[in-house]
Amino acid sequence: MLGDPEDGSGRLLYPVASRKMTPAQVRRREAAVDQALRDLATRDYESIQMREIAERAGIALATLYRYFPSKEYLFAVALERWVGRIRAEVGAAALHGTASERLGSVLHRGVDLVAKVPNWFSVIVALASSSDPLARRPLQDATRTIHRMMTDAMFDVDDDDARMIASIMAAMLQQGWHAIYLEGSSLSGLHDEIDSTIEVIFRLPRSNTSA
Repeated sequence: MLGDPEDGSGRLLYPVASRKMTPAQVRRREAAVDQALRDLATRDYESIQMREIAERAGIALATLYRYFPSKEYLFAVALERWVGRIRAEVGAAALHGTASERLGSVLHRGVDLVAKVPNWFSVIVALASSSDPLARRPLQDATRTIHRMMTDAMFDVDDDDARMIASIMAAMLQQGWHAIYLEGSSLSGLHDEIDSTIEVIFRLPRSNTSA
């Protein structure tokens, strides 16, 4: 993969494997991810520069590129971290009520958390169209985590049914976020869509499901 255009090198750059890092290197890498998360809380993805992240994280730009050869890869790792935090925060919502109630609680809580950092949408759009192979795995891992949040909430639903429901809800959420950020739809509309979709799904006959 070619180096990020910001460094102007055009060299092939590969990240340092985390298992080979010293404790100091791990701390610097984590500082870069944390800084990317902080920057995205107040700025759009497109406006954030790798040089600025390095300066604010207190590391050299060359060091940042050793850990993250592209901006897309850095933010893919940050996305994976952020989704993991959301999963931890919504975990309690998956403990009480019926399967449909637990799923609804997880999704409503997750949507509210995502809405607090709207700039993530521009990251997801950029990563979805990225040709960077390094960025694909963290993005895929983040997607799997979102699915696990939903299937975990449906622990008393047949596994195949739970996976199918999670896929339907994920597609609905993707369309909902597009409508919010590209068409100006309301967040309340997405919440309503979550409720109506769950209601329809859990009316359908399935294998051994507790609605």
